Amino acid sequence: MITKQLPTTVVSLNEVDAFPDETYGEILHGFTKYSNNDFKAVFQNLLTQVRIDNFSSHTSITTSFYGSSSSSETTIAKISQVLCDVNDLYSNFATSTKWVINCHVSA
Repeated sequence: MITKQLPTTVVSLNEVDAFPDETYGEILHGFTKYSNNDFKAVFQNLLTQVRIDNFSSHTSITTSFYGSSSSSETTIAKISQVLCDVNDLYSNFATSTKWVINCHVSA
């Protein structure tokens, strides 16, 4: 559901110049809150890469060796791609029974 609604919001914010640069990292951070550890790990790794890229843009240290993302790629393009990837990853996990929800019932 979120991957359907978020792109519209992002485009609308961008059209009125109210689109924060941190949005991509914030979206990745949100996906690290999921209960499935394998799913969560993908986005924790992406978020770590964003933090490395941000760090390297503020220092003289280069991190291009680590596979940082293209600076020419727009934030909206990155968000669109990650939301597409989220759908694909969730579908793969759900159909392979890796998306297991542990329900704990307490009395």
